[in-house]
Amino acid sequence: TYIHFRALRPHDLENETEDIPSDLIPLRILLYRGLIVTIHPWKGLFAKILKALPRLKKEKKPQIAKVAYFIMDLETENFVPHVNSLLDEVDALENLVYVLSVSERNDLLRRMAMCRRRIASFHQVTWQKKAMFQQLKSPKCVMEAPESLPEVYVQDILDTLNFMTTRLKLAREFLDGAQTTYLARISVESADLSSEIEGRMNTMSTVATIFVPLTTITGMWGMNVVVPGQVNEFDESSFKTYVPFILICGGMLGVSIILTYYLRKYAML
Repeated sequence: TYIHFRALRPHDLENETEDIPSDLIPLRILLYRGLIVTIHPWKGLFAKILKALPRLKKEKKPQIAKVAYFIMDLETENFVPHVNSLLDEVDALENLVYVLSVSERNDLLRRMAMCRRRIASFHQVTWQKKAMFQQLKSPKCVMEAPESLPEVYVQDILDTLNFMTTRLKLAREFLDGAQTTYLARISVESADLSSEIEGRMNTMSTVATIFVPLTTITGMWGMNVVVPGQVNEFDESSFKTYVPFILICGGMLGVSIILTYYLRKYAML
């Protein structure tokens, strides 16, 4: 029976297999009659098996099945600390959402993206392993090796995978909540900034409103026509003297009324 298993890269393998870019490495297991063959690109697995043999011999189970279970259970449990560290990372990111300043938020977004990719990667691997062991546990699965894996062994590995799957789902939900909180905080800060800008613009509008009548009066009395109160050689008692001034004022008033009408008609005022 051939089993293809994706294991986690050991720390001592980083300088030995630089051609493997991923954190996951293949572990191939071949089960024969009274023989088990493992193909893997790292050292130390055989030493771990030899160390665990005295404990495995005490169990009244087939020897090949016990060794195969030990290998797959060992490599499956290696993922648990990394899954727990992902949950701790998400918890730290959730706390950083409330304390980081504006200049440090780019780093927060980068860490969120990296954490989301790691969660997706581990979730994919866990799902594949879970599907494989569920198939091995199924009565429809018949192993070609004379010593098939006992159901209790497969169920133990499935329990570990279910635990990791639950933790990964929690990490994803917490990360989504942290991102939602981050966006809500950005929205609140943007609303506060808009409110501050609106307050300043209202102040400027108030100041402009104060000076508009003064500017209008100054402009009217600065026209090159005879205006009331002007002392010169013109006859101030004659109505014709102020006709240009009255016509200009009437034209200004008419233009203002027309503009006000059109602005209100198109809901711009």
